[in-house]
Amino acid sequence: MADQEPSQDYIEGFNKGYVLREHKPDLALSLSQTKFPESEYEYGKGLKDGIQQKELELIKAKGMQAPKKDKDNDPEIER
Repeated sequence: MADQEPSQDYIEGFNKGYVLREHKPDLALSLSQTKFPESEYEYGKGLKDGIQQKELELIKAKGMQAPKKDKDNDPEIER
């Protein structure tokens, strides 16, 4: 599969999500759970990816590991 250049809408959303997560984490969390209309899919995906990227960088900077699902306490995982 060939690598595709991200759309301008995706890039704009990513950059805004990244900065938003840094300065307004509560708002970023709220927006990351928002369902965007189909016409704004690329922007919404970029926004969510930017928020997630900044979150991962913050976790790494703190020397913590990314949260993992706890198999013992997850009712969705069959034993």
